Amino acid sequence: MKFKPECNKLSIVKIYSNSIVSINKVIWSLIFFTFSSTSKIIYIENKR
Repeated sequence: MKFKPECNKLSIVKIYSNSIVSINKVIWSLIFFTFSSTSKIIYIENKR
């Protein structure tokens, strides 16, 4: 019974880190998407 809270903590930390990783992926994909779209717009504007 002594180890049950520790196991629970470990699982919570695992879930927390997994969510952080997924959030980071979403943030980086958003940053990359906005960067690429703005660079496309700049390229189109420069072509004119």
